[in-house]
Amino acid sequence: MKKERLFYLDFIRAISTLIIVITHYNAVFFWGRTPGTELWSKLVTPKDVFNLYIGNLGVSLFFIISGAAMMYVYGQKDKIDLKTFFKKRFMSLYPMFWLAYIACFLYLFYVNKGFSTSVPYWRFIFTVIGFDGYLSTFTSTFYLLGEWFLGCIVLIYLVMPFLIKAVKKKPLLTFVISLIVYILLVLFYNLPLPISVVIFTRLPEVIFGMLFVAYIKKVKVAYLLPSLAVLVLNTVLAPHINDSFQTTYVGIATFLVLVFISQFFKFAVAENICSEIGKYSYAIFLVHHQVISQITSKFNLDTLTRGNSYVLFLLCLSVTFIFSKILFDTEKYLMSHVFRK
Repeated sequence: MKKERLFYLDFIRAISTLIIVITHYNAVFFWGRTPGTELWSKLVTPKDVFNLYIGNLGVSLFFIISGAAMMYVYGQKDKIDLKTFFKKRFMSLYPMFWLAYIACFLYLFYVNKGFSTSVPYWRFIFTVIGFDGYLSTFTSTFYLLGEWFLGCIVLIYLVMPFLIKAVKKKPLLTFVISLIVYILLVLFYNLPLPISVVIFTRLPEVIFGMLFVAYIKKVKVAYLLPSLAVLVLNTVLAPHINDSFQTTYVGIATFLVLVFISQFFKFAVAENICSEIGKYSYAIFLVHHQVISQITSKFNLDTLTRGNSYVLFLLCLSVTFIFSKILFDTEKYLMSHVFRK
């Protein structure tokens, strides 16, 4: 029996997707540029919200809803069939990623009139398994689309059956252990891989999402007011706390506030919009980088007005959605008609 969709997950997934697209559009104007310059005035939203980089907030929300969604689907099962679980996760990630990568590579090959790289060819294996973006955070790979989040979510899926079992049997202990490991890592981490992509620093967000679906379920005033206080105080006081810590507690507080707000948007139009964005969110995640890069490269950003920047963003957003739908529909057709058993 198909489970009823949780609207607040679609609602937050849609917001998170929009945040990620906005983040990478804004980055065109501020990445590698002097803070406070004229280009910074053309961002479509502030670079930071609640004293946190807006991109970090979007990613945090994605991790939370990923844990929540997995727990909602598998938390009621007495036993998870590992073969079926991993096959579904594999099919949900890799075929669309490979298809998008091939299309992107061929397009760039044509535009650049060839292909040249100093990256050792053996590293293409990282692309095949979806870790090129993840590893590109500290070394050279054949990374073209998507981002580090893909590799991290693959790692999380690998341990997800264990996490579901642990959360069901020892929910509080599981969360506390994840917090202890997370805190120790943030305080003492000293490796070349950015700490934000290390799976153990994302588990508190994932496990919180799982706990929410399994045990909390609704956001009452008792949860809402402290969450709002966290966001307000973090904005007003702007504490110099480690970004990893801020990302986690601001992400969780924002999630709780959005769950509460979502009940006021639970009507047909909003449900359809959020459902559609959620449906194509992975495809959007895969293509938006290149769409934004290719479109904005055709404009002189120095002479672009603030108003035109908003129009340009809407253009990038529209084209991203169009290509996402094409990618989604193509992958679905190939899987059901060409590669079916």
